[in-house]
Amino acid sequence: MFWSLLIKRFFFFGVLVAILFSGLSASPAQAAPISLRVSPVIMEDEIGPGERIIRSLTIENLSSQALPVRFISYTLAPKGEQGELGVVDSPIDGLSKWIETPVEQILSPGVQVIQVPIAVPQKAKPGTQLAALALRPLSELQQDGGDVQVQAELMVVMAITVKGEVSLKADIASFSAPIIATATDVPLNVRLKNEGSVAVRPVTTLSIRTLFGGEVETFLADGQGILTTYPGSIRQQTYNWSATTLPGIYRANVLIRDGQLREEATRLFIYFPLPALIGVLVALGVALFVWLSVTKRLHPIRKKIIRKLLRS
Repeated sequence: MFWSLLIKRFFFFGVLVAILFSGLSASPAQAAPISLRVSPVIMEDEIGPGERIIRSLTIENLSSQALPVRFISYTLAPKGEQGELGVVDSPIDGLSKWIETPVEQILSPGVQVIQVPIAVPQKAKPGTQLAALALRPLSELQQDGGDVQVQAELMVVMAITVKGEVSLKADIASFSAPIIATATDVPLNVRLKNEGSVAVRPVTTLSIRTLFGGEVETFLADGQGILTTYPGSIRQQTYNWSATTLPGIYRANVLIRDGQLREEATRLFIYFPLPALIGVLVALGVALFVWLSVTKRLHPIRKKIIRKLLRS
């Protein structure tokens, strides 16, 4: 009885170990981590109709194995007002169709330079066009004889302006400031609308003046974000003015310049920092308390004076 029970336990233990090891050996081999680095991430250029240029794209394969890569071009368009770009349906003729890249290429470990030819048709419409050149790494790992496993894509944004009769036109859609600013960092929001055919990359200057025109501070705001706006879109950017002045009513002015383009807007706002506001409220409270106290004490005296006047 004892030996039969012991044999059964060893038998079940052996089956369990066999299942575990068979499961480990049957699992597919894990692919080595794949990592790519590209430069530049944004390509900008001006090309004339009928011209063909070649630009270089530096790709670094950070893995230890050769990596097959598929190149895919997409058409991009502005999405929202924060500067995002999204993939849209490609037109019959556009920048995504003008990019001449190999469909697939094997990248060796290390750094290599890929040539990216761009051929603009003779009848191309002047203006700025957007596209993305995507690099899609393809793993050599096969899934049960099925499809190749796909890794994440890397995208290089391409902004190409076709030379010709272009229109540089943009308007300040809105310029806003808080009615009452209680923080030392005063947010100033600018929304720029591009109604032309080329991208606008303006120099943005902000100036703060008193109500009567006295200059407080003037500074370039581009360090907080360049207001790049593509044709047919609105781009907004919030800039902060670090106030070090006294409470009061001020004028905020924004000046946008790009070549011959010049747009300007002004807004009034009240700057009353929170510590000063709390101090004023406390002072008003104390004054009100004193006034009520004095009024309460004088109330009987006023009554006596009124009675004497009535008797007389």
